[in-house]
Amino acid sequence: NFTIIVQLNPNDPVVASPDVTICQGDTTSLTATSSSPLVISYSWTPTIGLSDPNSPNTLAFPPSTATYVVTTAYSDGCTSSDFVTVVVDDDPSLSISPKNINVCAGAILSVGATSNNIGMTFVWTELFTPFNTIPNTVTGATSSASITAPVAPGTYQWNVEVTNLTGCSTSELLTLTVGEVPVIP
Repeated sequence: NFTIIVQLNPNDPVVASPDVTICQGDTTSLTATSSSPLVISYSWTPTIGLSDPNSPNTLAFPPSTATYVVTTAYSDGCTSSDFVTVVVDDDPSLSISPKNINVCAGAILSVGATSNNIGMTFVWTELFTPFNTIPNTVTGATSSASITAPVAPGTYQWNVEVTNLTGCSTSELLTLTVGEVPVIP
C-alpha cells in the first residue's frame, strides 16, 4: 500500500502578462508577478527569444509564435507556473504596379498596389515638397491612386505603405521620372 499526500501550494500563484500579438521583428515586454513574500526565483521557458529568462520582467522577440511558461520557486519548496502566448504576425506583402515610370510633365497616372489580404490600409505619400498624402481607393486587397506628375523635370518618389489589422506594415517606393518637354523648332 502506498499513501500519497497532496499538499496545496499555500503561496499566491504566479501570474504572467496577457497573451499579445506583435509584428515580425518586434519586441514585447513579458511580466510575471506573485504577491507571495516567499518568491525566490522566476524562470521562463523556452529561453529562445527572451532577453533575460531568469527575471520576472523580460523582453520577448520570438522568431515565430511562441508560448512561454514562467515558473516561480518559493522558499518553502513549492512552485507555481503560468503561461503567455506571443503571436508573431507576418508583415503584409506589397506589390506596386507600375513601380518605375517615365512620363511627361503634368501627366495623370493611375497606379496600383496589391497586398495578400483584404482589410488592409494603404497610404500613398509624396516624398517631395509638399509631402501630400494621396487619396486612394481600396477594393479587396488592392489600392489604386491617381497621381499627377510634377511639371518640373526630375525624379520624384512616393512611399506606399500597407498596414494589416494588427498594425504590421510593409512599404515600397514608386519612382516617377519626369522628362524634359521637347522643344519643337
